[in-house]
Amino acid sequence: MEHILTPKVENVKLVDKFNAKASPLGTLYLTTTHLIFVSNASASAPMAAPPPEPPNPMGEGAGASGGGGATNLGGFVHGGAKKELWILHTLMHTVEKPLLTTSGTQLRILCSHFQRLYIPFYVGSASFIIQRDRDAHDVYLSLMALSKPKEFKDLYCFTYNPTGQVQKSTGWFFHDLDAEYQRMGVPNENWTLCSMNDQHRLCPTYPQKIFIPILASQAIIEGSSRFRSKGRLPVLTYLHKNNAAIVRCAQPLVGISGVRSSYDEKYVECLRKATPRSPFIYVIDTRPAMNAMANRAGGKGYENEKYYENINFSFKGIENIHKMRSSLKAMMTSVANATTMEGFMSELANSSWLKHVKAVLDASVAIKNCILEGKSVIVHCSDGWDRTSQTCALACLMLDGYYRTFQGFQALIEKDWLAFGHKFTDRCGHLDGDPNEVSPNFTQFLDAVWQLTQLSPQLFQFNERYLITIHEHVYSCQYGTFIGNSERERELLGLREKTYSLWGYLTANYDDYTNPLYERSTQMEVMRPTTAPQNIKFWSGLFCRFESGAHTREPIIDLLSVTQNHTTSLEDHGRQLSKTIGQMTSLIANAKATGAMRRMLPTSPSNKPSVTESETSLTSSSSSSTISHPLQMSSNAANADFEHMEKKFTDLKASIMEQCQSRFLSLKLPQSIAGLHSTTPSKVTPPISKEKAIKNDSSQRATSSSPQFIPMSEAEFNSDVVLSKELLEAEIDSVAVDWKSLRSSLTCPCGFRLDDNATTKIHCRRCGCVFCKRCIHRKVPLPGHLSKKPMPLCSTCCKLIDYPTPDSDDEPDEMNALDAFEELNSMT
Repeated sequence: MEHILTPKVENVKLVDKFNAKASPLGTLYLTTTHLIFVSNASASAPMAAPPPEPPNPMGEGAGASGGGGATNLGGFVHGGAKKELWILHTLMHTVEKPLLTTSGTQLRILCSHFQRLYIPFYVGSASFIIQRDRDAHDVYLSLMALSKPKEFKDLYCFTYNPTGQVQKSTGWFFHDLDAEYQRMGVPNENWTLCSMNDQHRLCPTYPQKIFIPILASQAIIEGSSRFRSKGRLPVLTYLHKNNAAIVRCAQPLVGISGVRSSYDEKYVECLRKATPRSPFIYVIDTRPAMNAMANRAGGKGYENEKYYENINFSFKGIENIHKMRSSLKAMMTSVANATTMEGFMSELANSSWLKHVKAVLDASVAIKNCILEGKSVIVHCSDGWDRTSQTCALACLMLDGYYRTFQGFQALIEKDWLAFGHKFTDRCGHLDGDPNEVSPNFTQFLDAVWQLTQLSPQLFQFNERYLITIHEHVYSCQYGTFIGNSERERELLGLREKTYSLWGYLTANYDDYTNPLYERSTQMEVMRPTTAPQNIKFWSGLFCRFESGAHTREPIIDLLSVTQNHTTSLEDHGRQLSKTIGQMTSLIANAKATGAMRRMLPTSPSNKPSVTESETSLTSSSSSSTISHPLQMSSNAANADFEHMEKKFTDLKASIMEQCQSRFLSLKLPQSIAGLHSTTPSKVTPPISKEKAIKNDSSQRATSSSPQFIPMSEAEFNSDVVLSKELLEAEIDSVAVDWKSLRSSLTCPCGFRLDDNATTKIHCRRCGCVFCKRCIHRKVPLPGHLSKKPMPLCSTCCKLIDYPTPDSDDEPDEMNALDAFEELNSMT
């Protein structure tokens, strides 16, 4: 709180650059974690006090755009309601305060997830309360201090404590480096685990467990480490099934004089021999040749083919971190200043961002081609943690379909980015440090992955929103996953014990990030992308994410996802109703055969004999069996009620099945899309008539229920499944058959706009209405679904579902995350 000089400023105007007249007037609040803007319901009714905390830290109000995020665009709401805007301080990349003008003082905020804010503090306007420039200056100083903490302990992840979410341990143990190498078949006769880096003694920026050629001796390993920048000697990062390997490292310390190291030369030869059928090994330097030559002046450099036998050396021309930083800044300037098509295209081309993305993809394709040839490849840049991470990870993504799944992509990031020491804290500017160390290398990697998803969408299990959510949380510092510059630094910070993992949240909500075009049969395929210039696109979904009017209202991929989720819900609902009706029909038939019908039918005077009648029945049955008795009349009435009830249940079953199947067939989707979420692929059958359904149901009962005609005791009957009209109605009412379309859903019932790209839109599975993320309080299993898989419900429907919940709010979501993790593993 010591950094907050002015916690509240009234009569602040938030500028809408597309529609200045729509710029709302409101109150600005500063908290220890968020900058909050709340518009006035009317110009004369400013809000008196700020909300004490985000309404839902994992939702849109706290700022999640893809779920669990840190900013929310809010949006204008109809009917005079308020607009809220929550921005995490750690997401603020730059805060600018231009000179005071006649119109007032303006704050310009550019966020790391590419949201721009223009907040003018108007002075001297007759329609507003006069504000001092001092207020603007206080807010500026506060934001400068809060957006760039000086110590790790001040980051948001160490205080973030959501209620009703997964436990802190969830997600931290989903991925293990040993297990990932075992999946590749390592260790084996050519590669072995090296224990020399225990406690990070050999290389502090490498993981403790590294894999090296089995032929390399300890002296060779130590000598090679001394000859490589930062001690980052060549180690295995990926082993293909053809035994070709991707090896990563840093540049050699050659210098101007051309220093040699016999240990390093022998080590490279050991790497070549680890692929027995390969007569040589590729060495790819991802830098431009001029940059590598210039590094020799600093005592570094590159391998000389004269000294390293049996290598094939090449440069790939990916620029350094400073060029990438300038390129991204220039591209975002072109987005902000775009007024004409010619101007935007010209500035975009001048930024060279797409050119750099293509260079990264080209180098990755070259690595992939080396592996497919059966030749191993050594990859490095300068220090081996920026361009090397980009190209190695992308090559693995192309070669191995596992990395194109939810769990596999997380494992890829854990291996090639986190374990091998990409400096996330420095490159993302988490702390107040050297601005020259900041660079969008990981953003560029995600952009390259997105380019691949556009070229072959059927090969990826995740969608665009998955990449955007990961990108946002790399910078938000809401989770501890990307904090720190190395594995060693994260261990010293105790992030596993003190912070939450992003993987736990993403896994528990993987339905939101599923690509409806994904085909599981393609997991063994190798990607062979064509990186022609015309195939490289501008990623408007990320870089123009908060630019209203820059996106289609209904992206086709969102429509497919909604259709897939709707179809899956109806199929699950139909299976549950079929099961319930089948059980009820079987019990009724059994009860009819065993004389237990009276216990299943509602109690009424017509079928409930008195005690006297029962006694008379016993007496008269011993004397005469030909005398008509009221109990027999009651039995006849019971049989009539049974037949009426049986017909109603059978008609209902046929109606539900016909409705579900006709809806499914009307969608005309391929089987691969419709069955994506199902644990077992469902078969599409043509709709059947109600009469045919009755006939089929009767014949099925005749064959399946015959062995069940066993006399039932009172205890046996009472211990059976309790089936009632109320239960069936509860199952029917718990699932929405009709869903509201995205086109007609302009606002959430809470007032937030839903017609922009930054807001996640979710259908409540019970009422079928569309809500923003903040209004979906939790996921609950529905009585009408056979799978009992937790489904998103709005707050109103949550109260209507009579489903037992544990006392602890953490347990259900914890189990959801673990169950989802197991389900994803079974799918991959």
